[in-house]
Amino acid sequence: MDRQAKLTAEEAEGVVDQLIEQFGHGSYPKVSVAEVSPSKWRIQWRDMQMESVPMSAKQWRNWLRKRVGSIAPERLETSEG
Repeated sequence: MDRQAKLTAEEAEGVVDQLIEQFGHGSYPKVSVAEVSPSKWRIQWRDMQMESVPMSAKQWRNWLRKRVGSIAPERLETSEG
């Protein structure tokens, strides 16, 4: 896949599924992406909802990291000193 090509809503959900598979269940919440129009996505996770323009895979991963977050093992902090 061309890293700069815009993803479809279905492909965007697939990226989230890949991240969950890579980092384990619970690392990312389930994220739903729906195409509202050719130039707009509706993105839902937990109790949040946002609209955005379609993005490339790289842009989408960055968007997820900044807005949805991750609890991937390397980002977890323990309560132990």
